[in-house]
Amino acid sequence: MAQKVGHADINLTHPEWSRVLTRNLAKSAGGLADDAKAVFKTTDDPRYRAILKAIEEGKAALLAKPRMDMPGAVPIPQERDFGRTF
Repeated sequence: MAQKVGHADINLTHPEWSRVLTRNLAKSAGGLADDAKAVFKTTDDPRYRAILKAIEEGKAALLAKPRMDMPGAVPIPQERDFGRTF
């Protein structure tokens, strides 16, 4: 059965700590999964690396254009016409 990924499963501060990775990584490799049942046996697994890269790219995108509640955010001016038709 596929597991749903929630917002707490992705760690943008430390992407390698994301539960989507650690819960599927073998304990012998520093993860939480039983070695025999682990999806990723090592951190060199290509699927592990691909997911980690995607999370790191998400972090970079967020830092490049931070939300308004983050340091360095810049408001984006919006034109408001309130329904004008001319």
